Amino acid sequence: MWVLAFHSGAGISADHAALRGFGALDDLHLHPLAEAIARLCDPLPYAVLCLGVLAHTYRTRGPRGVLAALAILAAANGLTHVLKELAAQPRPVFDMHVLAASWPSGHATAAMALALCATIAARPEARRLTAIAGGLFAVGVADSVVLLGWHFPSDVLGGFAVAGAATGLVVAATAWAEARWPAGTGRRALQGRATVAVWWPGVAAGIGVAAVLIAIAFGYITSVYGTRTEGPAFVVCAAVIAGLGFALAAAGSTVPAES
Repeated sequence: MWVLAFHSGAGISADHAALRGFGALDDLHLHPLAEAIARLCDPLPYAVLCLGVLAHTYRTRGPRGVLAALAILAAANGLTHVLKELAAQPRPVFDMHVLAASWPSGHATAAMALALCATIAARPEARRLTAIAGGLFAVGVADSVVLLGWHFPSDVLGGFAVAGAATGLVVAATAWAEARWPAGTGRRALQGRATVAVWWPGVAAGIGVAAVLIAIAFGYITSVYGTRTEGPAFVVCAAVIAGLGFALAAAGSTVPAES
């Protein structure tokens, strides 16, 4: 996504076209709603949401679950902060003011990391509903920051990718730790964790393939329609953001629950 957003002519054109397509929604007067949703990932409200998720995690997964959730949140948001500084580069857009240090989106990263933590912490009977709610939350925040002109679409996709990668690494590390030092649940703990290390690489590969196909589609639309790409690019980008957001939330719902 970084290569496409900064070093690919087709990717850059598509990114700009999709941003203008989101901006065309101004006529619907969605800015107040979009800002209210986006502000949920500002420091204070986000801290409150995190505390709620961590409290529930303690009830369902105990201290180890809380440590894993904290690791996901810290790794995802910390890595995004570092990447912002490393990838900072002006990307001028007519009538919009996207900051140079905008990739990946901190709001999108924070929203997806929290959604994944909440889904993993949910009890088995509430997993699907939590995944849907978490996906809606993350996608809502992502779409909102693009609609407001704070970020390019590639920024929020990059944020989702960072959150997904951080979660996958922490889940894999947790599986390894539980296999080596079971948390008092005997053989069932070992069996439950063993499936995670096998499952996550397949999901990562699937998301990677989807990202490549999406990038090809983006470039194709841009090359065929020239400068009149706002509509097609907006539709494709909105679908991609929603698809990746719900795919990651669904992935979180398959992490084995505590036995």
